[in-house]
Amino acid sequence: MNENRRRVLVTLLALSACRAPTPPPEATDAPLTYRYGDATLSHEEIEITLERGECFGECPVYSVTLFGSGQVEFHGEKYTKVLGEAGWEVPTSTVQVLVSCLAGYPLSEFKDTRNDRVSDVPTIRLRIRLGAKSYDIENRWGGVFSGEDAPTL
Repeated sequence: MNENRRRVLVTLLALSACRAPTPPPEATDAPLTYRYGDATLSHEEIEITLERGECFGECPVYSVTLFGSGQVEFHGEKYTKVLGEAGWEVPTSTVQVLVSCLAGYPLSEFKDTRNDRVSDVPTIRLRIRLGAKSYDIENRWGGVFSGEDAPTL
C-alpha cells in the first residue's frame, strides 16, 4: 500500500475510533439538530468536505461532502472507482458521532495551510462548517495533520 493511502486510512480509522461522549440520538420525526460542544446546530448548519488533489502519479483526485442531513455527495475526477458524481446517505446518528468527535479536536489551533514544498504529494483540504464557525485546513505535507506544529490530538 503506498504511503499516502496508508496515511489516509490511518486518519480515517482514527476518526472512526472516536466516540461521542453521549450516545447519538435515535432517528425521530423531530427536526434534525446536533450537539457541538455547548451549541445546538440544525442540520443546515453542518457541512464537512474532504478534497484530495493531484500528484505526479496515479493519486485519486476527488471530493466528498457530508451534510447534516446525512446526505453525501462524491465527485471523482481521476483514479477513482467512480468518475463523476455519486451520492448516498448515512444515518444521522453517524453524523452526530462525527460532529461530537470534531467538538473534541482543537480545530482552531491547526494552521490553515501546511506546505513543506514537497513536490509529489497531493494536496488534502478539509473544510468544516459547524454553525457560525468555519475551518479550512489545507495540507501538502503528505500526512493528515502531521508535523511538529500540529496540535496533539
